[in-house]
Amino acid sequence: MTITYRKATNADLPALAELRWRQWREDGKVEEDGKVEPEADFAVFSSTFADWCHHQWATNGMSAWLAIQDSVVVGTLYVQWVSKVPKPSKAVDRFGYVSGFFVTAENRSRGIGTGLLEKAQADAVMADDEFLLAWPSDGSRPLWHRAGYLDNESVSQELRPYVN
Repeated sequence: MTITYRKATNADLPALAELRWRQWREDGKVEEDGKVEPEADFAVFSSTFADWCHHQWATNGMSAWLAIQDSVVVGTLYVQWVSKVPKPSKAVDRFGYVSGFFVTAENRSRGIGTGLLEKAQADAVMADDEFLLAWPSDGSRPLWHRAGYLDNESVSQELRPYVN
């Protein structure tokens, strides 16, 4: 089966929201009755998600990539763009934070994640972005390493507990 890749548009918002919800359900963040811990349901989430995407796209703050098989979205990858402080050698610069990287369980280990990552990387190279970074799950680290990503040392401080 052929997989096609492209950037998401407003028409894709229902599919994007569904996959984001599905990702959290798979990770155990959605209760059996469909409620997100602690307060939202799918309709509320979909509306909030769509508003967020509209804002991000309007301000060029995010790109979303889709993997599509037989007209069905089977994978997503988001890149949040972070503007860097100007420097004399490059007044305008940015880097990307990859998140929301998800391929449906039945489509994993078929190269779809690699394809999504390759598209996002090519887009970043064309825009002359400095780098992409991610906080991958343990299970996805081999994919990142195959794509040339390194486990770099960095420092961070947790300012509050992670919210599921």
